[in-house]
Amino acid sequence: MKDRYKKKWLILALVWSCAIGLFFFNLYKINDYQKRKESLIVKEEIERFLKLHKGQLEDISREKEKFYDHIPNIKIGLLKIEERLERLLKKNGLTMEKIEYGGIYKGISNVEIDLMCNGIIIGFINMLSSIKKRFPYLEIENIDIKFTKPMKGSFRIKMKYNFLIKDQNV
Repeated sequence: MKDRYKKKWLILALVWSCAIGLFFFNLYKINDYQKRKESLIVKEEIERFLKLHKGQLEDISREKEKFYDHIPNIKIGLLKIEERLERLLKKNGLTMEKIEYGGIYKGISNVEIDLMCNGIIIGFINMLSSIKKRFPYLEIENIDIKFTKPMKGSFRIKMKYNFLIKDQNV
């Protein structure tokens, strides 16, 4: 008799073990299914957003490109900037005292420029306005003004030159 109950309890335990095992397996599959469904929903939302705002995103991308000077290599870019700044200074009645460049590091797409010049204040203000309008890739960070005479002074501008190198082999 004990043998008969033992077999029934063993069969019952086996059935319950299978039921609990199937429950956890089902739980695992449901979680996996929900994760895949959520990722598909997110992917569809992103695709719909990109389709809906394609024109605006292209405009933003084009606008972003204006804030970088596209150059073949950094030396040519720095020479170009120095020549343009010198021409701009002369045009506004200012004289360049010194121009210094910060470190150039691989993988960094900007260089700090420290420009020191002398001249009349009105010319300096006009030059700053021209830099802002004509050179969006030059980011003015700091300006120091020391007055030497009435309406004249010595000026120091710290700015960042943002660039992108066209050919990465340089």
